[in-house]
Amino acid sequence: MPASRNSTTGASYAITGTSSYDVNFSSQSYSGALRLSGTGSSGPVNFGLFTFDGAMVRGQGVSTPLNQGATAVGTVTTQFYGPTGQEIGGPFQLTVPTGSPGAGTSIAGAALAKGG
Repeated sequence: MPASRNSTTGASYAITGTSSYDVNFSSQSYSGALRLSGTGSSGPVNFGLFTFDGAMVRGQGVSTPLNQGATAVGTVTTQFYGPTGQEIGGPFQLTVPTGSPGAGTSIAGAALAKGG
């Protein structure tokens, strides 16, 4: 479980969340979302929903902006894994924007998903 720290308040959080991906092989594109929350000494924080979309590039990870609403807050790098590309995931980093719960908190981790 990743931990993060708020640069303004000094609060630290244990981060949990979910990730989802939607892959369109016909258009060679993907989209997805992270829903993150944290627990710290000051209690729980719902950091909210962060979205992304990008184009697939054969054989390499692709970095794309990670957004909260219309605000770019970081990046996520995605790559396919597994013998038939049935798994997708990669690292992400973001800073929660002003006006959102936990604003100023920097979060880094990995987002993963497996197709059925």
